[in-house]
Amino acid sequence: MKNTNFTAIDVETATASRMICQIGIVQVEQGNIAREESLLIQPPGNKYDENCIKSIISRLKTRLDRQRSKKSGQN
Repeated sequence: MKNTNFTAIDVETATASRMICQIGIVQVEQGNIAREESLLIQPPGNKYDENCIKSIISRLKTRLDRQRSKKSGQN
């Protein structure tokens, strides 16, 4: 998969009515992650289901841990 190039997009919803609350994008070049982006979106009325928020917080913590790990490996 070293020659694999693609972009993956993940959309998360905030409520049972399927309002978008987060979009995640990962760009892979030559089989390696070249860029990651996570965008939070405020749904209409600023209404969220509790499970959506828990999931987003968990993923953001994981992402922050990975970034900290990468930085500590560079020092």
